[in-house]
Amino acid sequence: MPLLQTIVDELSGLQRLNGQRITVVGIDGPTAAGKSTLATSLANCLRESGLETWTFQLDWLLRSRAEREADVAHLRKVGAAFEYEGELHMRLGVARDVLEAVARFNRQVELGSADDQEVTLAGLYSRPAGGTVTGKESLVLKAGMVFVIEGHYTLRNELDALIDLNIVLLSTPDELLARKVERVKGYRSPDDAIHYFWHTDLPSFHHHIARFGRNADLIVDNTDYNNPQVVGADGIAQWLCASAAKSIARPRRLEGVADIPEYVFSESTLIGAELSQILTAAVQMVVKWDNIVGRYLRVTLDEVDDDLETLAVRATEELNRAFQISAYRSRLSHTDALYNVYHRKLPLTLGVEIYHVASQRTAATVVAEVDRDSLHVGIFWEGGAKWVRFERALGGIGTTDLKVHDATPTAAPTPVAGALRVFLPTQLTIPAFLKGVEINPVFIGREQENISASRVLRSILQEGGVWIHRFSLQREIRFFQYCLNVEGVHSVHVGNYLIAMRSWDPALRKSFREFRRQWTAPVDRGAVTRAGHDAYDHAVESEQAAVRAYVQEHCPRLAIKDGAIFGDIFDQETIDIALREMATLLRSPYRILRKRAIEFLDKLFPGFALPTAELWPDVPDGAQKSLSLSEFTGLSSSIMAEIYLWLSLRNERSAVLGANVYDIRPASLDARAFLEAAADRGV
Repeated sequence: MPLLQTIVDELSGLQRLNGQRITVVGIDGPTAAGKSTLATSLANCLRESGLETWTFQLDWLLRSRAEREADVAHLRKVGAAFEYEGELHMRLGVARDVLEAVARFNRQVELGSADDQEVTLAGLYSRPAGGTVTGKESLVLKAGMVFVIEGHYTLRNELDALIDLNIVLLSTPDELLARKVERVKGYRSPDDAIHYFWHTDLPSFHHHIARFGRNADLIVDNTDYNNPQVVGADGIAQWLCASAAKSIARPRRLEGVADIPEYVFSESTLIGAELSQILTAAVQMVVKWDNIVGRYLRVTLDEVDDDLETLAVRATEELNRAFQISAYRSRLSHTDALYNVYHRKLPLTLGVEIYHVASQRTAATVVAEVDRDSLHVGIFWEGGAKWVRFERALGGIGTTDLKVHDATPTAAPTPVAGALRVFLPTQLTIPAFLKGVEINPVFIGREQENISASRVLRSILQEGGVWIHRFSLQREIRFFQYCLNVEGVHSVHVGNYLIAMRSWDPALRKSFREFRRQWTAPVDRGAVTRAGHDAYDHAVESEQAAVRAYVQEHCPRLAIKDGAIFGDIFDQETIDIALREMATLLRSPYRILRKRAIEFLDKLFPGFALPTAELWPDVPDGAQKSLSLSEFTGLSSSIMAEIYLWLSLRNERSAVLGANVYDIRPASLDARAFLEAAADRGV
């Protein structure tokens, strides 16, 4: 079937589903792949069939010619290959803004109140105007129209999430180069065209498609533009291999912290000095914090004045004071199981966000994982992720003995054979898009338990799979969503849960896309949703502060450090005092404190048993005589709202019944017995 007809058929199906919503088509591909030609042919074909069509060209979002030529001259002088054309030589945020305007219009269509809407675009790149950003375009959004967006990088997550059908055109590097030289011969010499192709065009698209290629709905080999062929996902893998074989890139220097900005952002002059400086300072802050972790591993709890989270918050405040006139600030956005340091257990994880003050948009994130023999640091920005490993004996790290290594994987992510690996908290938390899918579950517990979020993140990025994680704070979810997004992994934020997936299976990707769109807040509700999330975090952090004050006031024998309870208990007298204080905690108004008190008791008295006859007066003969504390607390749900949430996420029909039966493990008490007992008591 001819390519054009294949696309039209796909669009017809989408339009039946979309109704009068605007249908958005993306056309991506490397330079000279035939994107503009396909966009023009498609628009003409659709207009002939009576459909209103408008095309947005991503070339309009280039920075000015003067800016780019100055940067290219510098890159050429230092002999660098440059893989960040989309991030540094273009203004792709404008494309996101335009697509969000389309999404807002579609929202009005769904609500039945959409009138034609004129949109004016200014500050566009104009070749006729000497390569300045003075161009203007206008369009009218109309119900039922087709909006085509063509050019490099439509597969990026932030654009793909707003596109209905995303197409990528590919061609062999040699064919692309021949077309490129021919196309630009009127305004660029063959030598310049060839140099730009090998040093910018090819490295940038390779880096792009390696991260975002899975977002393609239709992959086309357009090497023979007279006979384009639709290919499978292996077409992208083959293109990446062909591109890598032609690569002229060389490793960037990484010998110390001072080399990190160039290692992460490249040699480009278009990265501002302020961002490079605050990133360097943030990494140095993490290194110092790692040193404190080493000291805390060697001392007793009595010698600890401030817990690790308090010190991390204080360090980010000091960092911000040092950059108070900068356009950037930092904030602590994630901690994971810091209390384990007092049990001499590792790893520990810290997440620091660097954000632009005026826009409040994330500029970079730093994920640090402290382990026995090394400190792993992941740095994420719009150009993807780089990993650095600091080799040291824990606690001995310093400027004199610092050994820094490039830890970024060099091979493209590869799928794991067999069942789909799913990292999830419990058996209940399996969302609807996984129905009928063979999975290999890896239970990670809830919040700060078992496997650290940073380790799951690395596993998902390199090997794929599904990640379902409950976080305490909403900003933690946004933090990891950013890390996933810049590496091409789509995710959704629902309640306190992050749900993300990276897969090479087109059917599963389609199912997850529908699930994601169902659970993502409409674009016109973004500001309200963010305000709600911020208010939630403020309430949680206020309660955490109140919990610390409550323990300090009522329980002098106990202490709360990094969210866990500890006690100086060494004889019967102190045990008796501690137990009285624990009773105070169990009667406290704070749910999280009651939960931590139970955890403390379970660790302090692992063999403690509760007589079932004292818990339930009508226990029949032959029933289990006692329960452990953990068995008792596992009988019922502590947050019923989450059961309702997960019944919806699982697309279950028995919401009320399910809300009364929480423990669904095979070894649990019989659910029927729960219901019969409730019926007997008229509950």
